[in-house]
This record gives sequence, C-alpha cells and structure tokens, in this order.
Amino acid sequence: MSILDAIILGIVQGLTEWLPVSSSGHLVIFQELFSIKAGISFDLAVHLGTLLVVFVYFWRDIVRIAKAIGTWDYESEYFRLGIYVLLASVVTGVFGVLFYEQVSKIFSNALIVGILLVINGLFLILVSNKMGWTNIDWVKSLIIGFGQAVSILPGISRSGATIGSAMLADVRREEAFRFSFLLSIPAIIGANLYSLSVEEFVFDVNVVVGIIFAFVFGYLALIWLRRWLISGKLKYFGYYCLFIGIITIVMKTPLF
Repeated sequence: MSILDAIILGIVQGLTEWLPVSSSGHLVIFQELFSIKAGISFDLAVHLGTLLVVFVYFWRDIVRIAKAIGTWDYESEYFRLGIYVLLASVVTGVFGVLFYEQVSKIFSNALIVGILLVINGLFLILVSNKMGWTNIDWVKSLIIGFGQAVSILPGISRSGATIGSAMLADVRREEAFRFSFLLSIPAIIGANLYSLSVEEFVFDVNVVVGIIFAFVFGYLALIWLRRWLISGKLKYFGYYCLFIGIITIVMKTPLF
C-alpha cells in the first residue's frame, strides 16, 4: 500500500462515512478496483479520523450531555438525550456482536455490496421528503438503534439508516441529524475496540495520512449532508447509490 493509496482511501472514507452512501461499501469497491490491500489497521485508522470530526462539530452537545449525566440532572434534555443514545447503542451493540463474523465475510464480496447499495439508495429515496415534527423519545431511539444495527452491512449507510429511521419515526430533520451523529460515537468506538480485540493493529505513515485526509474530507461531508438533509435532497444520494450499486452488480456478475 502506497501513500497515494492511503490518500485515496482517506478521501473516500472521509466523504462517504458521513454522507449516506456507505463508507464500508465504497472502501470494499475502491480496494478491489485499485487492487489496494489496506488491512484492518488502516480501516480502523480512517474511522478514527472521521470520528474526530463528530467531536469537533458537536463538541457543545457532547459537553452538555457529559455534564448533565455527571451531575445526574435528569430533568435536562441533554440527560435524556444521553440516555437515548445509550439505549440505541445497546441495540446496535447486541446485533454487532451476534453477527460480526457473518458480516465480516461480506467485506470481500463486492457483488453483495452492490446489491446492498441499491437497497440503501431505494431507502433514501423513500424517506427523502419525510417531514418530521417530533423529538427523540425512548421508543424512537430503539427504532434508530435498529437502523444503525442494519448498517453494519457494507453497502448500507450508517448515517442514511439512522437519519432515515428517525424520519420514518416522525423525528424532525435537524434532530435526526444531531442524534445520528452523536449515536455514531459509541458505535464507532465500540466497533473499533471489538475489531482490535480480534485483529492486530499496525501503526505506520499510511495510517497517519489516512487519518488526516479522512478528517478533512469528513468535516466537509458533514456540512454538505446537513444542508442537503434540511432542504430535502437525500434522494440525490439515493440516486447515486442506485447508480454505483447497479454498476458494481454488472461488473461483478459473471454473465457480463
């Protein structure tokens, strides 16, 4: 793996981690297209780069949640928000642990990723025009947690699944956006820690390069997604997923 490979994959991870187009699916496709063997260490590193974006972008919410929970201020909206994030994370964690081995096998199958990208695209088109009017509650947090659990499949976007699930549950778009990315913190940390327990991590210059590019492009992607979500343009990401998914299916189907 070269520095250029690390830059390419860092950019791909940064753009696709937060945009609802599935970063894991794109990493599988790009690694296969360019014959790049990044390895689990690099994948973990670029996820760290995009996770740092959430801490920077939502630092006020994170501090308020930590303060509310630390002082047990159960009347605070941030205390409740923290509890809802925890509930949704438990749902995701259970599914992740139960199906980790089965899902890990899909990461080497671009054809299945293509099919899942098509499903992801259709889902985004379906929810694009939904206008929610409510905030998160414990029932809706469980629904969103299930949506995030489904996104462990490469080709199903985490942000798309969580935001889409929230919108289907009549949650306001702005609130769906915030909850989705606060929910990503325990999800990404938990997934990386679990991977580290079964894989060996190797730190090198490619890892550093990947983190930097994933962070920069991840921040830009987060701003882009918020603007398009509020303006009801999720469907365009859905059309993109349909296009990439169909192209991948055609390329990986023996008949073609």
